[in-house]
Amino acid sequence: MNKKTTRLCLLAGVVMVACIVLCALPQRNVKDEEDPQETPVCGGYSDPREPSEEDIALFRKVTGEGDVVLMPITVSSQVVAGMNYEFYCSYEDKAHNAFGNCHVYIYQPLDGEPEMTNITLEK
Repeated sequence: MNKKTTRLCLLAGVVMVACIVLCALPQRNVKDEEDPQETPVCGGYSDPREPSEEDIALFRKVTGEGDVVLMPITVSSQVVAGMNYEFYCSYEDKAHNAFGNCHVYIYQPLDGEPEMTNITLEK
């Protein structure tokens, strides 16, 4: 095996161990007032939360500036070989007098630049 393949196999193993550990955590039925986050679901997205400054910086880096103004409202994340983000946003397209809500999906690899993988408009 070459070095890249070895690193990818090692990384996949680390991700699998992390998922096993998260699944082994005790489930809570009652939310702690100081920590309202629920126990993460293995393989699933986290509960939506208000975007942090880091989340907003990632979002702006990927979406950039353009004719359509995107304003993140909430974000959910999913641990994969990297991180998936689902941003729930409002949008405004002044050039076409259009506005509404959408979901913007971003993938942040462990090594490399983040990229937008999908955007869906709400009807």
